[in-house]
Amino acid sequence: PSFVPLSGGGLQIEWHRDGNSLEVAIYEPYDGEVMITKASGEQDDFRLEADVGRLREVVKDVAG
Repeated sequence: PSFVPLSGGGLQIEWHRDGNSLEVAIYEPYDGEVMITKASGEQDDFRLEADVGRLREVVKDVAG
């Protein structure tokens, strides 16, 4: 994974593996976005809030 500071003071985490991409932009605690692109071209995105259960599942998929 790569960690990149955002110009507005947040943090972006990027993980690319086997054609899959996961990008997590964190703006402040419990506020962010998750963007997923699978090797098949399928895309999904959702808001990151206090419940990170969905993010855990996505990380498992990308990490293999």
